[in-house]
Amino acid sequence: NASLKINGKINLTNSSLNNDINVEENFTLELPDGIYNWSIIAFNSLDSSNESGNRSLTIDTQKPELVLVSPDNNTVNTSTNNTFFRFNTSDETLKNASLLIDGKINLTNTSLNNLIGVTENFTLALPDGIYNWSIRSIDAVGNINESGNRTITIDTHAPYLEIIGPDNNTINTSSNNTFFRYNVSDETLKNASLVINGII
Repeated sequence: NASLKINGKINLTNSSLNNDINVEENFTLELPDGIYNWSIIAFNSLDSSNESGNRSLTIDTQKPELVLVSPDNNTVNTSTNNTFFRFNTSDETLKNASLLIDGKINLTNTSLNNLIGVTENFTLALPDGIYNWSIRSIDAVGNINESGNRTITIDTHAPYLEIIGPDNNTINTSSNNTFFRYNVSDETLKNASLVINGII
């Protein structure tokens, strides 16, 4: 007979062999995802045996687990350009995780803790602007899990404002119509208002 050993233990035995070197024998077994050492051991009628060397088999049909922690979707950061992108990821054969900004890989970490309860972190200084961000985890066999996009707005500067006219302390004696001229710009400009005597 011949037996299939998985991780050092006999798992299946075939007692009805063809006894022909030209006929291929096989064992079929459904295994859950994992890493296995396997070998075949054959016995003759006198209980003499021959065992193949151990071989390794990795079954990995699942993508890595991935959970975004922070920042929340639609976060507005007005205090600093530094942003901490926090997430958890794990997999039997986790290879790396990457931070994507606007759909492009920005940073990659290959030294992960590989525990779903442990928070990983990317730190990035972004100029003022609006960004879509996500995390992509990849395992050793190429299974990919990518989070959905979240949006973050970085706005650490007040809008640029330049008064063009009229000049300070202008006296207009020709008309009641006054043209208040200015330039304004900002990555996240919402509006501009004219304030006269403290009232919009």
